[in-house]
Amino acid sequence: MVDQVISHYRIVDKLGGGGMGVVYKAEDTRLHRLVALKLLSENIARDPVALTRFHFEAQAASALNHPNICTIYDLGEQDGRAFIAMEFLEGQTLRERLRQGPFQHEEIIQLAAQIADALEAAHAKQIIHRDIKPENIFLTTQGQIKLLDFGLAKISPHATQLDRTLSPDSNTLYGFPSNPGAVVGTISYMSPEQARGEELDHRSDLFSLGVVLYEMATGLPAFPGNTPALVYDCILHHSPSPPTQINKALSAATERVILRALEKNAVARYQSAKELRADLLQQNLPVRGTNHTPLHRATSVFEHLRPRLTHEERGLLKQRHTEAPEAHRLYLKGLYHWNKRTVEGIWKGIDYLRQAIDTDPAFALAYAALADCYMPLWYATVLPAAEAVPEATALANRALEMDETLAQAHTVIGIIKFLKERDWPGAELELQRSIELNPNYSRPYQARAEMLSVRGQDDAALSELRRALEIDPLSLPHNAVLALCLYYARRTEQSINQAMKTLELDPGFYYGWWALGVAFAQTGDFAKAITNLGKAVELTDQNPMMLGMLGAIYAAGGDSDAARHVLRRLRELSGQRYVSPAVLAPLHAQLGDRAAAFECLEQGIAEHSPRVLWLNVEPLYDPLHDDPRFKDLVSRLGLEN
Repeated sequence: MVDQVISHYRIVDKLGGGGMGVVYKAEDTRLHRLVALKLLSENIARDPVALTRFHFEAQAASALNHPNICTIYDLGEQDGRAFIAMEFLEGQTLRERLRQGPFQHEEIIQLAAQIADALEAAHAKQIIHRDIKPENIFLTTQGQIKLLDFGLAKISPHATQLDRTLSPDSNTLYGFPSNPGAVVGTISYMSPEQARGEELDHRSDLFSLGVVLYEMATGLPAFPGNTPALVYDCILHHSPSPPTQINKALSAATERVILRALEKNAVARYQSAKELRADLLQQNLPVRGTNHTPLHRATSVFEHLRPRLTHEERGLLKQRHTEAPEAHRLYLKGLYHWNKRTVEGIWKGIDYLRQAIDTDPAFALAYAALADCYMPLWYATVLPAAEAVPEATALANRALEMDETLAQAHTVIGIIKFLKERDWPGAELELQRSIELNPNYSRPYQARAEMLSVRGQDDAALSELRRALEIDPLSLPHNAVLALCLYYARRTEQSINQAMKTLELDPGFYYGWWALGVAFAQTGDFAKAITNLGKAVELTDQNPMMLGMLGAIYAAGGDSDAARHVLRRLRELSGQRYVSPAVLAPLHAQLGDRAAAFECLEQGIAEHSPRVLWLNVEPLYDPLHDDPRFKDLVSRLGLEN
């Protein structure tokens, strides 16, 4: 099969196989990225029930958009054989990892939190996985969990009619029969109700997760048996040995979480994946009565979670601004998720910070942090200015009403004056005030660097960024923005080196792939540029700004067909989510459609899109430089050097 082409996927290598078919490593020849191609076996393809299950595995997983769930790219058929193209993962399944023995306690907490996150996303869509087991949980080389194989997924009995559009019969597995009394799943990981063939809800998955966590903690099955009958008996009538009797390093708190997940009565079990995850994190705080303050107790758990808090955020932890331990704990969780810098993470951060404010309405620092959450959503064109800016402004002003000395709130106001109002002196005053209030807070230095960069003041911009990195050398945004500023300054080799340094810190940080992609384009290596920008698109779930960049690079490299394909995709996305016209402008510029490029730029200016401010330094706009309209826009935006 090697080098054979299925649709537009070229087979590279065989990854594995099973009863349903074979999985291959393949290259997507259109988007120049690696995929895992799951090819249904010829015998199974003739079974209509199995074929339907295969199709609905793809549909179930593709309905979910979560960083801990394997992404489905495509479903198709060639020469009578169905295939699914999905995210290519490097690493190993939990089953393969378990052959090395039990996990460390910190690893269990970190990985269990990610698995629970994935289940929470599935259950929110009323999808029950029904086959949670180590073989279906993948651990990437970066330590990220990916939930696999929704082939046995089922619509929840509590789903709304809208959720049931693919499954109008409650006894249907996404369109194929699942008769009452039928036992579906893997015996050793079944819940008692699943073993009895009863109607299932999402709590069945939580029991299965408990079985997996038990095995991760002890290296042994929770319900052993040499025959299926003995395993069934254990699941239905016996409790597993306490994990701490087997693994003395396991905390009693983690044991309590595992054993509650393994309650045979679903009512006594965790009622949601969110509850399990929160309990796991909270119960692993050191117990009261120690010499630790609430701040130290909360910080101890986050020491074990990825991504780790940066120096800057550790500084923020010292500014408690609340006497309510629960509010501070929620604030810490908000910072943790915001620090992931993914859209999913930022929204979770927003949720936790709002809970912190609800717990302590006078918690000024939480208001400032919540305001700052809206800045990357606006900058990355996830939200329009009309939604992000009023919310952020109100929150920052509320923080300043309570504490005028909050550097974080002044920074948010300064960023808004820069990106929306283009009030350069006003922005500078706010950012300078922030630095005076807290010289060790690095974010205003990055904001000043970007203000200088968009006006072509490269040396001054780089100096500000180096100061930010002196304060917080591990900050992913500071490192990535330095790579981008070097790109805008046409210092391409330095930009490539800095982007690579950023990705060494975290290969999952999309800014690093963005910077690396555009820098390679400047060298004329469009193959590498497309590969790296494709990674940014993949990591951001087709963020329109990243898609627009990818399309522009396709056009710059001479592949106008691929560029127009991206353009069509962006137009499709505009019917599903916010797509700023500004992200289309560089693509049109590289395609030679000046009228469309300027129209998009004008619309971007009207919508206060931050991206238009990089007009005069972004190399992708070079084809527009000799047009009088370009000079007019540069002048109107105040971007003259």
